[in-house]
Order: sequence, then C-alpha cells, then structure tokens
Amino acid sequence: MVEHNLAKVGVASSNLVSRSILFLALLFTYIQASQSIKILPNYCIDGQDVRISHFYKQTLEDKTLFTLPNTSTSFEVPSLKIEDYFKTKGFKVEDLSGGVIRFNSFCKSDKEMVFLQEHLRKVYLKTYPNIRIDSIKVTPKKPLPENFSRYEFIKALISKSKLKKCSGVFVAYYKDLKNLQKTIYFNFETRAFLPVFISTSPISHNSTLHKSHFKQELAQLKDIPSQPLLEFKSDSLVAKFNIKSQKILLSRQFNKKADIAKGSYVKGVLVDGKLRVQTEVKALQSGNIGDTIRVKNSKNITFNALIKKKDLVIIR
Repeated sequence: MVEHNLAKVGVASSNLVSRSILFLALLFTYIQASQSIKILPNYCIDGQDVRISHFYKQTLEDKTLFTLPNTSTSFEVPSLKIEDYFKTKGFKVEDLSGGVIRFNSFCKSDKEMVFLQEHLRKVYLKTYPNIRIDSIKVTPKKPLPENFSRYEFIKALISKSKLKKCSGVFVAYYKDLKNLQKTIYFNFETRAFLPVFISTSPISHNSTLHKSHFKQELAQLKDIPSQPLLEFKSDSLVAKFNIKSQKILLSRQFNKKADIAKGSYVKGVLVDGKLRVQTEVKALQSGNIGDTIRVKNSKNITFNALIKKKDLVIIR
C-alpha cells in the first residue's frame, strides 16, 4: 500500500516537473516573441566580431553572428542579414538603417582618438578662425597596433581641400618603441559651420557693397563655395559683375574699392625743394594709399604721383 502511494507521489511529482518545464518554455518563448529590436545605420564595435549583444543587450547567450574582415575598420552589411536572424528567433524587428548597416571596428579606442580629434580641431581653427565645430570623428583606416598607445606622435598631414570637404583620409606619423617611424592612416568626418554673407537682393555690376545687400548666416563648411567673403568693411568693395539674390558672397566676386578711383579729381601737391604748389589733378589710374599713379593737370601735362591720402597726391 505504501509502495503504491509512493508511486503515485512519484508520478505526480514527475507530472508537476514536466508541466513546470513546459510552462517555463512557453513563458520564455512568449517573452522572447514579445521582445523587439531596432536596427540602426551605424554601430561601433570593439574588435571585429559582430555579436547578438550589439543589437539586444538582454541576451543570455552572446553569440557571434559574423566576423568582419581585418582589412578595414569600417564595413557595410545588408540589414536583411541581421533582420532575418532575429525574426527567426521570434523578435519584432524595426529596420532604421535604410537597408545598409555600417560597422566601425576599434572605434572605442577613445584615448588615442581624442588626441587626434583635438589636433584636427586646432588645424581647423588655424585655417578658419571663425569656424564652429560641432563634432569631429576619427577612426583608424586599419586596426591599430597592439602597443599603439605607447607610440610617440610626430605630426599629422591633411590637405586643405579635405578640411574643406569635412571628410576623407589623413596621415599621421609616429615613433614606435624601437624609435622607428610609423605611418598610420585615419578616416575623419567633421560637422562644422562658418558664418557667411548671403545676398538679400541683387547686386549690380560696379556697385559698392553695403550692409543692406546681405545677411549673415551659418552654413556647413562642406557646402560653402571656395573663397567665401569672410569679412566686410563698409564701402570698401565693388562688385565685379551682377550677383543674384540669395547667393553666398565670395571674395572673388569683388574688387577692393580704390582709395582714389580712375577719373576722379584730387588735390595734387608739387614739391620742389622748399617750394610747394597745390593744384587740382585728374587721376588717370586707380590706386590705394602708398601706390604711385599717373595724373594730369588742367594743361593735360601728366605726372607720376604718390597717393598720401584719399584726396591727396604728391606730384613727383
């Protein structure tokens, strides 16, 4: 009788355990099915293995999905490769990548990269004193040497055209532990702005530029044409040709307004020893203070004259 009761208890216990296991399995499946992930366009990974945890932090099994090639620190993968995997696991997937995911490996080497970011910032400020830099991102073109943190920085070279473009590759030179020079290439991306002058109305040929002709706004550096007009002095610039409204003003569109314009009449002082004779002369050329121009008097006699002031020349 006791053995029979024990058998019943054993069967009951076995059934209870089976039901518990089934319940937990169904619960895990439900929880997993109720989870969702968002696939983003960019991921920063420390190393070359793309793992489940890069997309779903709560995973218990951090499996490697695939390994990036070691030939580059930036690699693009179709988002369907990730989406299909998680959908087979019962996840709800929202793809925000636009179809392509960029994985940037070794971009967590913050200490080494911050130094280069600050170096680039100084180069930008030296080239464009009025620049506003929102962000600078630097990543090695290839995985860095293991002892890179102990390398001694020598210098970095970057072309002005790439600075203007706000993206590209630059080269940095280091000394390694054996005092040998090493060349390392880095990718960079910058988000930067410059204050520019934008015409608010048409500016006609030969007209003097006034404040009423433009407004000042910030524009992305990479979108600004070459040689933007970066400073304005009242009544100092003359348009070389007609300029349309809503255009970024460029220095090459203007001539500096001469202190004495061709055809204008100014005071001329003829100096001969202690003798000084003042007369009115006509400028035959344009020029600025310190320039020598040709002038003529009322008798059509021409002279060389040194511009001393905006309304005075010294006849030689």
